[in-house]
Amino acid sequence: MANETTRDGVFWQRQGATSFVKLKQDWFPIGKVHLSFVKHKGKPQCVQDYAIEAGIDFDEALSLAASILNRELKAAVIESKKRKTETNQQYADAAFRSQGGSPAKPDKNRPCLYREITIGPGDKAEFSLGVMQCEGETNDIGGFQAKSGAKKQYIFIGLAYDELKAFAQVIVAEYTAYRSYVLQKEGIYSWRDEQAAKDTGSQQSTPAASPAAPAMMVLVYDNKGKLNRATPMMRTQQSAVAAIQEAMKALLALPEKFVKTDGGEEYDAAKNLAEGRNAGTAIINLKSKVDENQTCKLIVVVDFVQ
Repeated sequence: MANETTRDGVFWQRQGATSFVKLKQDWFPIGKVHLSFVKHKGKPQCVQDYAIEAGIDFDEALSLAASILNRELKAAVIESKKRKTETNQQYADAAFRSQGGSPAKPDKNRPCLYREITIGPGDKAEFSLGVMQCEGETNDIGGFQAKSGAKKQYIFIGLAYDELKAFAQVIVAEYTAYRSYVLQKEGIYSWRDEQAAKDTGSQQSTPAASPAAPAMMVLVYDNKGKLNRATPMMRTQQSAVAAIQEAMKALLALPEKFVKTDGGEEYDAAKNLAEGRNAGTAIINLKSKVDENQTCKLIVVVDFVQ
């Protein structure tokens, strides 16, 4: 499916031969990205065997996304595969591992559970996104660990790098959109917006948006995760054009020296979008002055939040 948010909060999903995974928004209020895994018997009926619901804290999810987009995780997966071959390991080590769990709920007859989300080399695909769940117990520092001898359930989904990159990009975009909503709802702006107000001669900070009127938010990011640790810059309309210019200068300052591929028409379209009153997306295509085979896209998204 396209990477768009559905009514049940699903904003990314991938299907394997006997399993699938969905990313969901419904745990955002508790500071987690929800990964919903299902193991099934395969087509045509896809009868479910079991499901595992797991979450990653925002900070860890954003760090993971950055490592995917800057290719650090890809390098770690390649190294893991190499190590497996050299040492004759049965399985390659995970390049990413997130550990967690949930306490026992005696009223629901549910034991303490331990979970691990992993990303590592795949058997048939380049990458494998997986989850493990078993009966757990709390440790000395208040976390969760697997109970000795507990039966473990596993679910794995094979992914190509482009799919893993999309996984990272939607996490960053959905988190940013959620934070945009929260900040606007609470009437909180960044220091950059206050500085922009001063630079334009205003003697007071940018006021909070009226609860009755949708507030315009502008996101600026690049598709390679080169800028701002792969986290989109969130701006109000007042400082949006400055953010686009800031991003263009930062991409030019990189070793690849990214520059516009046209005469400036795409930049003008992005600038007009940011200065207008309509929601939409504009893309500025860039290429490296050092190696024309290296490309990058600067993406500007305008939306309105209540």
